[in-house]
Amino acid sequence: MKKLKIFARTFRKSLTSPAYYQDILSAKFSFSFKYLIFLLFLASLLFSFKAAIGLAKIRPKVPSFITEAKKVISEIYPDELVLTIRNKKITTNVIEPYSIDFPDDKKIPVEGYKHLLTINTRASIDDFQKYNSVFLLAGDYIVTPDNEGRSYKVLPLDDYLKKIPDGAYLNKGLYLEMVKKALPYFDYLPRIVDLVILFLIVLSPILITGLSLLGKLLFLLIYSFFLWLLALVLKRGLSYAKVFQMSMHGLTLPILLGAFLSLINFPIPFVSTIIFLVWMIVILKRQLRFVPQVR
Repeated sequence: MKKLKIFARTFRKSLTSPAYYQDILSAKFSFSFKYLIFLLFLASLLFSFKAAIGLAKIRPKVPSFITEAKKVISEIYPDELVLTIRNKKITTNVIEPYSIDFPDDKKIPVEGYKHLLTINTRASIDDFQKYNSVFLLAGDYIVTPDNEGRSYKVLPLDDYLKKIPDGAYLNKGLYLEMVKKALPYFDYLPRIVDLVILFLIVLSPILITGLSLLGKLLFLLIYSFFLWLLALVLKRGLSYAKVFQMSMHGLTLPILLGAFLSLINFPIPFVSTIIFLVWMIVILKRQLRFVPQVR
């Protein structure tokens, strides 16, 4: 409880009191380092719990999703379609372009597209836009939307096709045999979701804290150098290590703001960096000097 009170006091003063940074100069480096770690840990809890709560809300829908997914996967392959590998390319027995849609009572998983898959083994990458399809299968590549539908990406199939014997084919019978072997694994999905929720609650905060700490330390290594140069210009008598230590506390508001903006899904580029630099410049411009402690 005492440590929590110390953290709360340090948090409040780091956030609101430039004069408090004079006290930081006489504190051990480990004190500030532990403060930064715990602050990042609290911020990581917000992300982890938000993700866990969101996943917990959809958890009851997983069984019905599995049932619907099994039905769609079993029915979606057309009766007449045969895909054959010839000269390391995909060929078909149907008139192209040939489109495959979801069942009439199901929606395309990507909004704004009419077809799930269009096959045209003679198509070029630029033809993707005109087919209004989530996937375009050409002779040796697949084209699919990217960047929320504003562009598209190409997935080459060359390496996979080279491993398949020439003349190999896929029809509905073979497709259903593969589906029959794969569908039982869908029943593990509820357990997987439960494990992910448990991971988000127990382990995710620790991992996020570690990654965030590495990122913040790298950030401070760079920006503390420029702040140290400013301290030299202002003749504050501060070493690089002390500027770095103060900067760990100076990250308090940027970390809070960054966490809040991420929670509401409204990121603003560089705003945290700007706030950090402005706050640290305000602190350095005060009559702040390093007075060595007499022991």
